[in-house]
Amino acid sequence: MYPDREALTKVLTKLLLRKTTSHATVQILKRWTFRHGSTFPVEIVSCRMPDGQSLRVFCKYEAGRSHQGHGHRGGLGYEADVYEKILDPSRCSAPAFLGRHYDRPSGDTWLFLESLNGKSIANTHRLNTRVTLPEVAGWIGRFHAAFALDARRFSNIKRYDARYYRGFVNRVIEFSKGRRRRSPWLIAACRRGDEFISQLLSAEATIIHGEFYPGNILYKARRVCPVDWESAAVAPGELDLASLSEGWSPNLRASLERAYLAARWPDRAPAEFTRTLSAARLYWAFRWLGDTQQRFDSHKSGARLAQLLEEAQRWPLI
Repeated sequence: MYPDREALTKVLTKLLLRKTTSHATVQILKRWTFRHGSTFPVEIVSCRMPDGQSLRVFCKYEAGRSHQGHGHRGGLGYEADVYEKILDPSRCSAPAFLGRHYDRPSGDTWLFLESLNGKSIANTHRLNTRVTLPEVAGWIGRFHAAFALDARRFSNIKRYDARYYRGFVNRVIEFSKGRRRRSPWLIAACRRGDEFISQLLSAEATIIHGEFYPGNILYKARRVCPVDWESAAVAPGELDLASLSEGWSPNLRASLERAYLAARWPDRAPAEFTRTLSAARLYWAFRWLGDTQQRFDSHKSGARLAQLLEEAQRWPLI
C-alpha cells in the first residue's frame, strides 16, 4: 500500500528538487500513515531539504484502488489532473500541488500535496462552523465565477449529462422495490426526474468540486482549503452550494445563498437561480439514495427520503 523508504526518497527528491542541478537529496525524517477515513492510502511525510529546512508533504497513493461511483468519481490519476491543470494554475487557496508520480511497475499514481495542519470545518465546534460557512460559500462562488466562461475547454474533466443524472433516478426506482408502501410518493417523484434534470442541463456550467461538503473543506487562519477533488466536474455551480448548505437551518441556508450570489454574480443573479438550486438539492437526494442498494437500505436513508420528499414538494412551487 505504501512505497518503501528508498523509492519514496527517490521520487520526492526528483519532484521537490527538480530545479537544482546538484546531487543533493531529500531526507525523510518521519512518516505518519492513516489507514482509515480515506479510500486511498495516505500519509504525511516529514522531510529535510538540502538547505536544512523542514517540509511536510501529504502523500496519496492509488494502490490499485478505484471507486468511480457511477461516474461522479474519477480516481487518483484524475484528481492529480485536477490539481495540476486547474487548481495549481489558478493559484486558488486549495492545497498546493507538489507533484505526481506514475509508478510503472504497479501502474499507480502517487499524488503529493502541501500538508495542512488543520481540521475540516465538519470537525470543528459547531458554532465556529456556522460562522465559517458563509465565507466558504463566498469562496466557492468566486471559484465558479472564475471558471464559468471557459469550463468546457477542459476536455479532461467529466461533464454531467442527462444519462448521468437519470442513472441515479433509475436506481432509486430499482432499489425501492419492496419499500414503496412506506413511501407511496416516491415513484411519483421519480417520474418527475426529467424536470429537474432538464433544469440542471440548461443552467450555466462551471468547474465544480463535486462533493463540496464541510468534511472536504479545511479552514485555517481564514484560508479556505477544499480537498479531495476526485469528483470535480463541469456542471452547475448550484450543486456545490446545495451540498455545502445541506442540513442547516433555513436562516443559515439563506445566509449561504446570499454570500454565494454576492461572490458569483455581484450585479444580478440569473432568474433561474432559485429553481436551479432546488433541482440541485433534488439531485443530491437522488444521488445518495441511488448510489448502492446497501446505502438505500441503510439507517440513514430515512433522512435522505425525507429530504427528497421535501424538495419534491417544493419543486412545483418554484
